[in-house]
Amino acid sequence: MPKFKPTVYKSGDKKGQLHPNFLVKTTHQDEQGKPIYKRDGTLEKVKISMTGAHFADGTPQSLYYENGPDTGLFKGMANILIEWGYDAERMQNLKAQYFAGVKSLLEQACNKGGVKVWFLLKFHCELNPIEQCWGYTKSLYCLSTESSREDDLEKNTLAVLKAIQSLAPPLNSEM
Repeated sequence: MPKFKPTVYKSGDKKGQLHPNFLVKTTHQDEQGKPIYKRDGTLEKVKISMTGAHFADGTPQSLYYENGPDTGLFKGMANILIEWGYDAERMQNLKAQYFAGVKSLLEQACNKGGVKVWFLLKFHCELNPIEQCWGYTKSLYCLSTESSREDDLEKNTLAVLKAIQSLAPPLNSEM
């Protein structure tokens, strides 16, 4: 039988559902606090419960059920927030669906000034469209005639910027 197998909720509104107990992996240590190694030379890991949480007044807060049929299982963020005094009914209204069509303050301010704001997803640095545009700009600039004269450098820069501007979608288009 696995040592840390997921358990099933035995009570409450999630009764019967699989509970992935939230434990933290850490290096196993002996009585002197020295790390224990496996036969292959790697550090031995153990899963432990999180500790050290406390309420605003300093009293300790357990993150795991201490009594009842679910003893030892992680309470979950909703239950932890309820213990802090948050209202479960009001928390239901904080779901993302209620904010789906709302424009951010930045978008509102920029729209007043006639500027379009695009929020890009997080990309790996090599896939980021801004980095790709910057890389393309640098490669176009490197193809320009080499010169140390300031007016030539400015002319080359403006030509490259004009070339990449033609690739951009118009500002009034929707993404």
